[in-house]
Formats: sequence, C-alpha cells, structure tokens
Amino acid sequence: MDFNSHMRNTAYLDKSADVRMMYFAHRGFPMSEFRRLRLGPVVMKDEIEYFRECHLLAALSHSSDFAVGCYCEDESRCHRSLLRQLFSERGAVIR
Repeated sequence: MDFNSHMRNTAYLDKSADVRMMYFAHRGFPMSEFRRLRLGPVVMKDEIEYFRECHLLAALSHSSDFAVGCYCEDESRCHRSLLRQLFSERGAVIR
C-alpha cells in the first residue's frame, strides 16, 4: 500500500506475472518445462489502466453479481478463499 492507501503499481504487475505462469502450468506447460527447454515467455509490454479509485474492502456494488476465476488447484491457498471469507463476513450471498 502507498501513502494514499492504494496498492502499489508493481504489485499488479507482479501478480500478472504469477498468473501468466499459472496459466501455462494449467495448460500443461509448467516452469520445469520452460527450464528444460531453456526458454521462457517474453513480455513485450505490460500496461495498467485505472478507471476509478477503489479503496481496500470498499463496497463496489450492493446488487451486482460477479465471478472470480483463477487456475489455482488448491483453493485453500488461493485468493478465492480469502475473498469468500471477506464477502461472507459482510453479508454477501456466495453461490
């Protein structure tokens, strides 16, 4: 978090790199295969575009449905379990 209570920009980019590698692993091409072949993905450009400010744990909507997806095999070690807990504690209906 920065002084304005915003997540630092590089945290988003760090997470995008993690998710990129999780995607490859989910598709049958884990890091071990990249190492074996002595190659890796090359990112030509990363961009972040912000549409509006959202404070940590702020209510984004009181009536909209949304979905959170990822490629984590173990939900107990995934952001989904944290989000589920936070939303449930605040009265959200989890389906």
